[in-house]
Amino acid sequence: MYTGGISEVFDRYGARRTDEAWVEEAWNDPAARALVFAGTRFAVADRQVSWIPSGQTPDGVRVLLGVGPEGPRFALFGARDLASMPGSAWIGLREAFGLVEAEELGLLVQAMGLAEWHFSYRHCPNCGGALQSRQAGHVLHCPDCGRDQFPRTDPAVIMLITDEDDRALL
Repeated sequence: MYTGGISEVFDRYGARRTDEAWVEEAWNDPAARALVFAGTRFAVADRQVSWIPSGQTPDGVRVLLGVGPEGPRFALFGARDLASMPGSAWIGLREAFGLVEAEELGLLVQAMGLAEWHFSYRHCPNCGGALQSRQAGHVLHCPDCGRDQFPRTDPAVIMLITDEDDRALL
C-alpha cells in the first residue's frame, strides 16, 4: 500500500525511487499530479501551470519529483499524444516566473532541469546505445554497455570581495 508520508515540507523521496512498486502506487494515488513536458516546455492553461491528475496524462516517461502536502508530483516527458491536452499552451521556465508562487518555483526548476537532461541525453556517451529511464527518472541506463548516467549538478558560488574597510571591491 502507498504511504506518502505527506508533511508540510516537500520531500523528494530519493530513497524510494528504486522501489518500482512504491513509485507505481504514488502515480496511482488520487492526489498525484503530473506536469507534462513537450521537449523542454511545459503545459499551462488559463495562465496557470497545468498539474494534471496522473490518470489523465498521455503516455510518456514518468519522473518522480517528490511528495508534498498536496500529494505526489511527477513530470512527464516524451509524451506522444499531446493533442489530448486541449486548451494547453507550452512555455519555458522564464515565462513561468509571473505565473507561480515561490513554493512552486522550486518544483518547476527541478522538473525543468530533469527535462533538459532527458531531452539532451538520449544516447549513451560511452557506446551510443539508447538510454532507458530508471529509478523514477533520475538515472538513465544503457542496456548495451551497462553504464548509468546521472543528472549534472553545477555548483554556483556568489561572493563579495571587500577591502579592510568593508567596501566592495568586486
